[in-house]
Amino acid sequence: MYIAKESFLGVNSEAGFYSLFEDFINKRSRVYVIKGGPGTGKSTLMRSIGKQAEQRGLEVEYLHCSSDPASLDGIFVKELGACMVDGTPPHVLEPPYPGAVGNIVNIYPFWDREKLQAGAAQIKELNGQISALFDRTYLYLGAAGKLQRDLQQIGNELCNRSKLKGYTERMSGKYLKPQNKAPREEKRLLSAFTPDGNVFFKNTLKAGMDKVLVFEDEYGVSSKVLELLRERALKNGHSITSCYHPLIPGLLEHIVFEDIGLCVCTSNSLHRVEAQPYCRVNIGRFLDVDKEKRNKAKIGFLIRARDEILAEAVGILHCCHKLHDELEAYYRDAMDFEALQTYAELLADDFLRPAGQ
Repeated sequence: MYIAKESFLGVNSEAGFYSLFEDFINKRSRVYVIKGGPGTGKSTLMRSIGKQAEQRGLEVEYLHCSSDPASLDGIFVKELGACMVDGTPPHVLEPPYPGAVGNIVNIYPFWDREKLQAGAAQIKELNGQISALFDRTYLYLGAAGKLQRDLQQIGNELCNRSKLKGYTERMSGKYLKPQNKAPREEKRLLSAFTPDGNVFFKNTLKAGMDKVLVFEDEYGVSSKVLELLRERALKNGHSITSCYHPLIPGLLEHIVFEDIGLCVCTSNSLHRVEAQPYCRVNIGRFLDVDKEKRNKAKIGFLIRARDEILAEAVGILHCCHKLHDELEAYYRDAMDFEALQTYAELLADDFLRPAGQ
């Protein structure tokens, strides 16, 4: 059964907005960057083109917006080597090699500038309020990140590293045989803290995979396993997608090994992997159980405090989203969506043309 892949390229993290957009577009052979305001139909346009691609039998990856997961920040059709992305804040983008690789999709001609100018004071005020709320959000996410790092530090201290390394070496030897080809790596984020809570695209992990190996790991210790597997996979010429933690983007959480049909992922209280795996590994087998029991109260405190702070951050993001809806209303009222639809039909034909044409 076909499962459309879904992911994020940008998230609200402990260090502010974290983006993988530049890395993503620089790997594509055709890039379409949309320029336009909020509520001007960018997401609707991309979703429409994505559905047309699916109707033509093409696999589509939908790249969601972490500030509004119901909206899209981009689409990617691997078979065509083509992507279309929103190039507006907080991920301002310019098309690489304009005309040769990159193209601008300009929404500006389809709005009534006089209507927008009439609402300029309100538009500025709403933008200022939204910006201030995002600053507050990042204070909370920063605090939650510190607690998560403390939890990870405890896990590292509890871990029997030689035992963990031995397990990783056996996994590498079993699955990651040398390949006579150049390695390839994509980077994604499969979960994000959004106005709707922690959204996790878990179905993407099992899309096209024969085997799913799940680490049950509350601490983040399994990231050490994943880093070693990533290093070995790239050294041996495999094609992988590395997926990172939404709060601490430097922390590796999942790897999809496309060429061997294997996914190795992490399940914890922030995001449960409920798919029936062929193997489920409790990270506790690599920990000092007695020492873990002695730290039980502190571990419980860190998890509770982190989750309460994250709930506050999500609440602020929800307020941001309400204000953003008000902002979008000014732009929607100024748009000529009928003319935009005519343009979108021509754009779809260009975007969906076969690779090399």
